Amino acid sequence: MEVYKLAVFIAVGIAVSYYDLRCRIIPDRLNLAGLALAVPFVKENIMWFLAAGGVMLLMAAVSNNAVGGGDVKYAAVMGMFLGFKVFPALMSACLVCGVVVLVLLAFRKIKAKDSIPFGPFLFLGGLYILLGGEILPWTIL
Repeated sequence: MEVYKLAVFIAVGIAVSYYDLRCRIIPDRLNLAGLALAVPFVKENIMWFLAAGGVMLLMAAVSNNAVGGGDVKYAAVMGMFLGFKVFPALMSACLVCGVVVLVLLAFRKIKAKDSIPFGPFLFLGGLYILLGGEILPWTIL
């Protein structure tokens, strides 16, 4: 089951990242496909699906819509795959995204008001956790 989880997570994550980088949107059909493929984990992870979606919805509300609806839905789907480890994945995504934004700002590749796609960072954070990442202090949860 772990191989299935990893393979599906990677396939959905690559598609999400591609669309978000290219079109600046994460299509509902990708999130729905990810959710459908996560059905084997519903019993154990439905709470984390709701919690991750709720946290990201709150982030979207307080960030003046810097976090989009597709990001919220994708984070919820990640909760189905990762369970309680979705929160270290979200923190990892935010940390890496923050560093990338600071570097891009420092080299004047983006301006302070510009936006960047967050989906690829969510995918990388989730992949890091799925692959057993325990370098960062919060991953010992």
